Amino acid sequence: YIYDVMSFQDLPMSRRDKKWCDQHTTSKTCIHVPIREKGKAIGVLSMITESTHIELDSDKLDMIELLCSFLGNAIRNAQLYSTIEVQKADIEQTMQALKATQDKVLDSERQKAQALKLAKESAEASALSKSQFLANMSHEIRTPMNAIIGLADLAMKNSPDSKQRDYLEKIEVSANSLLNIVNDVLDFSKIEAGKLS
Repeated sequence: YIYDVMSFQDLPMSRRDKKWCDQHTTSKTCIHVPIREKGKAIGVLSMITESTHIELDSDKLDMIELLCSFLGNAIRNAQLYSTIEVQKADIEQTMQALKATQDKVLDSERQKAQALKLAKESAEASALSKSQFLANMSHEIRTPMNAIIGLADLAMKNSPDSKQRDYLEKIEVSANSLLNIVNDVLDFSKIEAGKLS
């Protein structure tokens, strides 16, 4: 607090202070009070009178210092509010990105589940078709094979000569072997279809 600025003009001072005094030659009274936030100066409140000298007692100086303390807190609160707003915007942006990612993951999981379901249905249809095909083919082969075995047996009962008997025995053995293979294939298709008892 400087009651009479002009009385300090000729005192030794830094170049910076001298420059300020030279710029304020009409100033009468000035006061510079630090604006503090948690004890740290973050600015200065400067008040200068140009027309008259103002006498400030200790109560008024205390009031000005209290005002500067309030200003320091207000500035700090404004900075905190600004920081909170920025953080809030960042959090909202992150939440939106997270939601978009979650939606993509869910959509991808739905697509995978749908593809898996289609693949399962296709595999089941393919297995069913194969089983039906094997059962039909087994039946189609077994019927004529039984006829061959039956006719070979009838021919054996008609007293064939030794050469014919040899042929008929080979036909009967081969037909029985083929019939056993066909029955095995049919059993396998029943196992796959879950119908073998």
